[in-house]
Amino acid sequence: MTQDDYFQEIARDPANVDLRRIFGDWLLEQGDPWGELVNLQDERLVNAPDAPPDPRERQLIREHGAIWLGPMAPLLDLEKTIFERGFPVICHPRPNINGLQIADALGDPRWALVREVHDITRVWNRLILSEALSSLRVVIGLEARLALRLLLYGNPDDKPLPFEEIEVRHAKSYRDGKLNLWAAEVESWGDCRRMPHLKRLRFVDRGIRSFPPPRHFRSFWSSPLGQRLEHFGPAVMSLGQVIQWWQECREHGDAFQGSLELCMPDLSLTFSRDDEGQLSRLLMTVDRRSERSDPPADGLVAQALRVLPEDALTGFEAVGDLEEPGLIAGALERQQRLSTLGMPQLADSPSVDD
Repeated sequence: MTQDDYFQEIARDPANVDLRRIFGDWLLEQGDPWGELVNLQDERLVNAPDAPPDPRERQLIREHGAIWLGPMAPLLDLEKTIFERGFPVICHPRPNINGLQIADALGDPRWALVREVHDITRVWNRLILSEALSSLRVVIGLEARLALRLLLYGNPDDKPLPFEEIEVRHAKSYRDGKLNLWAAEVESWGDCRRMPHLKRLRFVDRGIRSFPPPRHFRSFWSSPLGQRLEHFGPAVMSLGQVIQWWQECREHGDAFQGSLELCMPDLSLTFSRDDEGQLSRLLMTVDRRSERSDPPADGLVAQALRVLPEDALTGFEAVGDLEEPGLIAGALERQQRLSTLGMPQLADSPSVDD
């Protein structure tokens, strides 16, 4: 067999790791360092799947990765590309890619092993919808106009898409007057026949102002997609909307048994289910993009905690750089059911039981 023959065989059966092991051995017989990478990564994934890449893996990818990507190389940021058993599985596009470059690379069989694409731009739409990316499960940065089209109508060629997780960005498309039908079309999202495996859906752009309010989702929760979702992240612009979404899912979202993620500038709030199925566990993640938020994320969360009912939370965890953790700790004191508290930011954080 030739190298191209191996590519075709592996692309036809991307989940078959034995094929890649055979390919790695064949490469070593040819004196190709690619075979060393295949074997190193296979050994790590078998014996210590959670371990970070070996320094030798990084060196091999740094020195030879562009060659091993082939026609994909001009499109991908090599430093961010994650290889698994010698092939790219998580990809980050380079900026300023044009449609002709994508068309030239579209026929390469190595696309079949890509599971995640992050930070895509509109020019990537053709690629992510093509059969070339048959293993694609996660799309981060999907343009809003295409997201709406997929939710309503599915793939243009009428074939199901394998996506399991989508994160929608690019707020300009939401503000287009022609797309103010978001709210009116929410009920139609629920069918979603062309994405039968979709389980995680997030809208994270900070400029979205025309996203449907929570009340428009009351029939959506009982739809096939609403019941299938394990994680939902609507676009929010204010503390008031955070509270509205939590209340909506608590009071009307019985069919939706997933977690709820609410993103604001520098801040993400994720409500997950407790053992009784209630959205009572809150994870606060601060991802500060400026030296100081105005108002501080800590203060916003403290305000939200004071508005939530006293029996709302059973667990709270804070991740990231908090400016005033004492504000949050004080607001949590009124939560009567709180049994789990994770706030390493408090140097002498007392036990909840104390």
